[in-house]
Amino acid sequence: MTLARARRGAAALTFVFVLLAALVTPLVTAGQTPAQAATFRAGMIISDAEFNNSGSMTASQVQTFLNQRAPSCVPSGTGVPCLKDFRQTTPNRAATARCAAYTGAANETAATIIKKVGTACGINPKVLLVLLQKEQSLVTASGTALTPRKYQIATGFGCPDTAACDDAYYGFFNQVYNASSQFKRYAQNPYGYAHVAGRTQSIRLHPNAACGSVTVRIENQATASLYNYTPYTPNSALLAGSPDGCSSYGNFNFAKFYDDWFGRPNFPVIGAIATVWQANMNLLGQPTAVEKSGLTQGGVMQPFEKGNVYWSPATSAQMVRGGVGTYWGGQGWERGRLGYPVSPEKSLARGGVVQSFQGGHVYWSPAGGPQTVLGAIVSRWASTGWENGVLGYPVSSERALRDGGAVQSFEGGPIYYSPAYGAHAIRGAIYQWWAVRGWENGMGYPTVSERGGLRAGGTVQSFERGAIYWTPMYGTKAVNGAILTWWGHNGWENGRLGYPVTDEITSGALVYQSFERGRITFDTRNGAVSVSYS
Repeated sequence: MTLARARRGAAALTFVFVLLAALVTPLVTAGQTPAQAATFRAGMIISDAEFNNSGSMTASQVQTFLNQRAPSCVPSGTGVPCLKDFRQTTPNRAATARCAAYTGAANETAATIIKKVGTACGINPKVLLVLLQKEQSLVTASGTALTPRKYQIATGFGCPDTAACDDAYYGFFNQVYNASSQFKRYAQNPYGYAHVAGRTQSIRLHPNAACGSVTVRIENQATASLYNYTPYTPNSALLAGSPDGCSSYGNFNFAKFYDDWFGRPNFPVIGAIATVWQANMNLLGQPTAVEKSGLTQGGVMQPFEKGNVYWSPATSAQMVRGGVGTYWGGQGWERGRLGYPVSPEKSLARGGVVQSFQGGHVYWSPAGGPQTVLGAIVSRWASTGWENGVLGYPVSSERALRDGGAVQSFEGGPIYYSPAYGAHAIRGAIYQWWAVRGWENGMGYPTVSERGGLRAGGTVQSFERGAIYWTPMYGTKAVNGAILTWWGHNGWENGRLGYPVTDEITSGALVYQSFERGRITFDTRNGAVSVSYS
């Protein structure tokens, strides 16, 4: 898997770069082949943008990564340190055609060396971390697996398959620096090496020529560089999960480790989208395509195995997935009335989630699935305590009604909206009475929200054409028209008559309604109201 020494006296463009032991020693063994084998792209092992993204990590982030990958690492019995604890005094290196100057320092950490070399040579520190693991398992090596030799040939540079390693390149810093410089050499002389981007070529499957080769179209320079460094591609047996004697692991392991640690390398994830993805990798899975630009309002998006991440100039990058994501897509994605997501998904009570978009909120719950709550209805729902209040989760979408009205149902009852009176919830026995008598086409839209705390445990809600009262003793009764007016002027339920105990009864021109302590009669012929007390 790697760079051989330059044959002194031979042209630099005739380097052969192979470390035989690393090529045929499986870091992924039979039965352990990862799922990404099915998506290994021989023609693009890693994108150019990802390979050369030298700013992808700070030295502190590299150190954190090393700590996380080997939290239980212990040094060898002879004192060889874990990579996360390794330190070395580094030399100065003058600028070259391939790398900027490197200013050495005493007692530099491995993380600092990786970052500084990556910056000087324009190589992604992630690439160098993967290279160290691919060649010598240095990122995760612990205890007896840690040897001085692993640090001497950390990246396999200067170790041909036909001769001993060149000790001129021994040492951790030398290995990291020279491997990085060599990658830049490949890019600066793309036609001077065996593997060339843009060409369809035969690539061997193993150092043993009898194992044969496969034809691959090398899609980009970074992939060509990896093949020049390690000139083998995995065979079908390895990709199928049953490696054999002709399986070479080098470039397969490069893709495997990169995928496991940083995401699929042939689908780079960068910028604000990368920040969201790295924080939600377990929820999103791996990228399945490159970032797509040209969305409405200058937005971009990138798809992942379990969702997507969207970004626009007006909003920060946000993940969209699951039932909310499916619903949002059905509403037209970012082009629909909801627009772009403006908040992360938030977990709620009873297994629900919510995500806010430019045009409103989308709630998902086991009870109602995904639903949008907008405008005045969401304001009224919020006043009741959102999903934790008496109404619970939305269980239907908003539906348009007459005269510009709208309704949306919740677990605990609907919210009705009208332009004249705003949004109000109707629930329980009052809702049932109102619904049976024609909904908004009967007593009209609600004009206020239900009010409790009345005498004897009663509640009331007013509508366009009357009021509906409920009491534990008499149930639900409506009072309207002239009878409601007289009763209201005389103290409502706190007056002499008390609560209504019947609905209105019409007999010819007369309308009657009984109350706890009497009856009100309305004569439709002359508008007269009479009262009799019991």
